[in-house]
Amino acid sequence: MRLNYGNLSIPIRQLPDGRWRASFNDSTGKRRHITGALETVKAKAEIAVVKLSATRSLEVPEDELEAFRLWRAKKQSGPPIEDVAAEFLASQALRERRTERTRNEQRRLVERIIRDLVGVRMGEITTAQLEAIVHGNQAHAARTRHHIRAQIVQVWRFAKDRGHLPLDNAAAERVPKISFVAGQREILSPAEMRAVIGAVADHYLPFVLLSAFAGIRHQELRPDSRSHKRPVGWQDIRLDERIIIIEADSAKSKRGRRRIIPIPANLASWLESLDAASRIGAVCPHRPFTERESRRVAAAVGLDHWPHNCLRHSYGSYRMAVCRDAARVSEEMGNSAQDVRQHYDAVVSEVAGAEFWSIAPVDLKNHNRETSAPKSR
Repeated sequence: MRLNYGNLSIPIRQLPDGRWRASFNDSTGKRRHITGALETVKAKAEIAVVKLSATRSLEVPEDELEAFRLWRAKKQSGPPIEDVAAEFLASQALRERRTERTRNEQRRLVERIIRDLVGVRMGEITTAQLEAIVHGNQAHAARTRHHIRAQIVQVWRFAKDRGHLPLDNAAAERVPKISFVAGQREILSPAEMRAVIGAVADHYLPFVLLSAFAGIRHQELRPDSRSHKRPVGWQDIRLDERIIIIEADSAKSKRGRRRIIPIPANLASWLESLDAASRIGAVCPHRPFTERESRRVAAAVGLDHWPHNCLRHSYGSYRMAVCRDAARVSEEMGNSAQDVRQHYDAVVSEVAGAEFWSIAPVDLKNHNRETSAPKSR
């Protein structure tokens, strides 16, 4: 409880014995106490506070007031945006699950955001300026603008968490959200998949098989050279149990936790057809499926380009076609169920799914591979 009078305030609290006490400093700075029943203490405190206000000047010296105004303005405006951006990126670099590629992409995006604002204090940046950054390049797709806005909001929230901006600064949040429809993922037809298996170099075959028929990310099969992640090894592929275990120290997903992927019958046949001597150590001891190899295979198959991440996208699409369980597929792929429904549900028919999962070695004894050529796109 407090007794307020003008700019003065006297606290009144209850003591353990039930009495009440008001405490304040008098005009000489000496500590004074008023103790007794609540009403008595309040009455005497009111008299004391009136007398105290009469002897104390309520005016603040102009130089002190100006100093306070300057301090408050600086506090509200915060440091220059490039200083906060550097601190933000340094903080993000400490996250172990981030690959070098992800860090570089984020750094480039932050640099694009602050490019025209260098030297400006964050608190002085308006929503209109941020909106101009989001929509500055008309060639950017809605998804790209969505990512730019999301990154701006992240930097602003970081600044507030670190005390560089007041919590009520909402310049970033006021930038309207960008609505976009996720684009359709490019996948391979069953015929194209057969042709890819027939055209790819032998030492790239395990990468192709595990990407297409198990949905394992290429960053898990062969992590970035600067990553602390362990590449998936043949010891993680348990053919006798028909499962692949992606351990937490190999998983790339944001959750970064262990997941188990079932080995379908056709993939088991392919893996068993490989030379047993080669099934030791890392599945991809070298950089998997280089850009040069992907261009060569695309040309051999009859594609005008190699669709980005098409092997994993094929797995998600054809798995959903026969499984029809987004939660289950999300656990296998390490994605959210929402992402699985959005990108892979009802993309291909059940008939196409059955055909995809029937792709297996024609002759296990001779380790031949199917090579039926697809139609050019």
